Amino acid sequence: MMNLTNFLKQTDAITAQYSQEQLISFIHKIGRVLTEHCREDFLKRLKEAGGK
Repeated sequence: MMNLTNFLKQTDAITAQYSQEQLISFIHKIGRVLTEHCREDFLKRLKEAGGK
């Protein structure tokens, strides 16, 4: 298993290379596979990440 610190470092390194369009596409792909009971929490976290 990967520890949180290593996971976040790798996540940062990968996403730093992505365009805005690629990140939006990735978020949409995550949204498509979420089960119905996870969707509200996902939207809450997405809004919090944007400061809203």
